[in-house]
Amino acid sequence: MSKKFKLIYVVDDDDIYVFTALRVLESIDITDRVQVFDNGKKAFDQLLTDSKLGNDLPELVLLDLNMPIWDGWFFLSEFEKTNLMDKIKIMVVSSSIETEDMDRVTENKSVKEFISKPLNKESMKQLFDKQ
Repeated sequence: MSKKFKLIYVVDDDDIYVFTALRVLESIDITDRVQVFDNGKKAFDQLLTDSKLGNDLPELVLLDLNMPIWDGWFFLSEFEKTNLMDKIKIMVVSSSIETEDMDRVTENKSVKEFISKPLNKESMKQLFDKQ
């Protein structure tokens, strides 16, 4: 494993996916800590609060696209207005197979990777080894 992250955010409203993601992250021992948010607004608000207070920021955000309150697209549009883009990697994790979604993710400068659900240990390990 090339790098261990201090903190990862998992931003997704699907409890089954979140459970799976936590298990996968634990099994590959990639992070010391994970914070889970069920919508983009909660995650973004926490980012801003921690940034202002000088607290640890996530080095990685695993972001779903389809959520209530703020979806992943709105989170990304607000995130791009901050000065955090160079400090935090965003990986979109989605079950969407829409070509439009894939194109938007690919064109988005703040997104480092697109990961198709469901997550599994081997694909995540390969992805993190590339980082």
